[in-house]
Amino acid sequence: MIHRYSSRRSPLKDFLAARLQGARRYDRIAGLACNSGLVDAINEKVHLLKRHLPHHESDHVLNITHNTLNGGSCLDDIELRRNDEAYMDALGAERIPDPTTAGDFTRKFGEQDVVDLMEAINSKRPKLWKKTLRRTERKEALVEGKS
Repeated sequence: MIHRYSSRRSPLKDFLAARLQGARRYDRIAGLACNSGLVDAINEKVHLLKRHLPHHESDHVLNITHNTLNGGSCLDDIELRRNDEAYMDALGAERIPDPTTAGDFTRKFGEQDVVDLMEAINSKRPKLWKKTLRRTERKEALVEGKS
């Protein structure tokens, strides 16, 4: 029996639309990180790697961030992202650090390294707040999140 879809969207179109929406979200996040100077700030302030081949500190930080924003609950979920062609295309990346490398990276953090990362992020916040909020909205912002 052949099923025909009515004027409603087909499951394939719904799937592709969802993937495209997700790709646009990652593209915006990656663009924001680069255009705000956050990538450079992380690379300038956080010094954990002896060599930057093939990844810099910012690549590792953003890899873990993207994994979390995509619903990842542990570093092993990065492997799912590495095999997701749409995810990789959205990031514009040929490769991302694997879960083992991400774990090695996080274990290198000492107390001062965490402070350095926070300072790198905080150094770019005023620029982002001024860009994204109108003057009347800059006084107070409420951010809600899951706990």
